[in-house]
Amino acid sequence: MQPRPQRGGRAPHIVQFRIDYFECIFILNNLQINSVPLTESIGKIGAGQGTICYFTMMKYMGIIFVIATLISVVMCVLYSLFASYSAYEGDITDGFILTSMGNIITGYWTNQIKTSLFNWLLLPEILFAITIYAGITITKILVERSAEQQDKEYISCGDYGLMVEGIPKEEFDAKNIFDHFNVHADVHSVLLCYDCRKHADLQKQIDSNVIDYHRALKSDDVSMKNICHYTLYNLTAKERQPDFAECDELEAQGKHDNSKFAQFMRFIGWNKDCFAYRDEIKKLMQKRKPLQNPKEEKEATGIAFVIFNKHIGANDVACMYEVNSKISIAGKVKVQDKKYQYQGQHPIRVTPAVEPNDILFENLGYTYWQRFFRKHIIADGFALILVAIGVIGPYFLTKLKTKTNNFWLSVLLSIGVTTISSIISISVTYFKPFTKPTTQTEAINSSIMRIWIADFAVGALATYIYSAIDTQQVGFDDRPETVTNYFMSYQFCERLEISNRYRYN
Repeated sequence: MQPRPQRGGRAPHIVQFRIDYFECIFILNNLQINSVPLTESIGKIGAGQGTICYFTMMKYMGIIFVIATLISVVMCVLYSLFASYSAYEGDITDGFILTSMGNIITGYWTNQIKTSLFNWLLLPEILFAITIYAGITITKILVERSAEQQDKEYISCGDYGLMVEGIPKEEFDAKNIFDHFNVHADVHSVLLCYDCRKHADLQKQIDSNVIDYHRALKSDDVSMKNICHYTLYNLTAKERQPDFAECDELEAQGKHDNSKFAQFMRFIGWNKDCFAYRDEIKKLMQKRKPLQNPKEEKEATGIAFVIFNKHIGANDVACMYEVNSKISIAGKVKVQDKKYQYQGQHPIRVTPAVEPNDILFENLGYTYWQRFFRKHIIADGFALILVAIGVIGPYFLTKLKTKTNNFWLSVLLSIGVTTISSIISISVTYFKPFTKPTTQTEAINSSIMRIWIADFAVGALATYIYSAIDTQQVGFDDRPETVTNYFMSYQFCERLEISNRYRYN
């Protein structure tokens, strides 16, 4: 199909996609693409409070680092102008030494320390420190101000509710939970969570088959409206609960191939027509029927959501439990006043400001110890193994480097540590669904903390091993210390003081 010429010289947009076994090409004329200018405030495009605070922080942090980068460039220029190291032979290592702190150490080795460099470096170093400190302080104030402004403009469900953990799983009556919290503040309602994982899994399968059922039912309709409708999963509420009237009508017209061969092909999944999806949906609905009443389950999840009449009520109750409870690092309630325990014997933990769309309901059925085992034993154990690999590798490379001081060996050492850090980040992200967090916020915060700790452990331990081996060789070989060890030691300051004293005398 040849595209027709458009007015104004605009070329048509050609969209090509595949439906079942037919490949179709459609031409979209005058396609309007909505865009948001970069100068537009993110608060005006309907973003949430967390997104607004995040991009506000990133904007001001970008400004801070741009200024800090300019100051760093000035410092590199000063290093090169007052360099004690002049034997530049075109090597990349010589270039780094010339524009960095390395030329100071080289000056110590060659007894050509230029103390005037420190006078010129004093101003940019002070500006650098002030920029970082003042910038982060201002960013914190602006982000908090942005959050307060969003709080005034938007009222969310989390402002009135608390997530309560630690309720006995044998508790099936939400009224008892209502009475427990109503003593502290006026409660509006209580949502007691049951373990509906089987129900949720079946519902997901039903929803997926319903979408495929409508696609198969409309497979002969290649109109643009139909394709866009079912490609984007834009099913109506009525379509999501099919009555199979159209499929039954086709069957009544004799269009249903019910031969043994067709039944076999449907059974092995090679013939997926609307009749096959209809039969599959009916089977799944039969499995779902016994799970319709959650009170017939043996136990609940031990988690409830308590909604108060006023925002101050939820805030006061959260403060009461925070003051009168001691929670371990692992998240277990260690000590709690009996007045705040459920039925006077079950310590409970409350989490304020939990939004409904932040809750991972499919994970609420897992117990505290199941989540603890998945998160700290399996996921963190795997990360610990990677940390050990990231430390053992640099250990042997550093031992080899002390015998063969090769530039490419140093590069290999840096690449190895960086690669291990990247693998740790990927593994933490991969294990995030496996740990079964109760909220998306918990999943993100936990992942960030674990990645930071693992990266810090790899970098710190690798650096310590390198320093320890280097210090040993300094003692055995009676050679000058390395750049970092010497510059951070008292010997450098002592020699600098002697040099200044000789200069002024």
